[in-house]
Amino acid sequence: MRLERAAKWEEIRAVCGDLDSPLRCVDAAVQEKMKAEVDAALKAGDTVGGVFEIVAHKVPVGWGRTRSGMRSWMGGWRRR
Repeated sequence: MRLERAAKWEEIRAVCGDLDSPLRCVDAAVQEKMKAEVDAALKAGDTVGGVFEIVAHKVPVGWGRTRSGMRSWMGGWRRR
């Protein structure tokens, strides 16, 4: 189950502030379907996988993948 459209920045900001939204999905109908699937898996003693996306807004130019071959911004060594 997934949102089949691009979320708007205003929707993302609004749902981030909604502490009553358990899944933080910008589409209430899709969120209800997701919750139903999670509940069904729970009753069956199973689990569901999930995917989440991280969105950055107004990030300075140059942030992202390192090109220097040294340490990445996350602190890990790049494999060569």
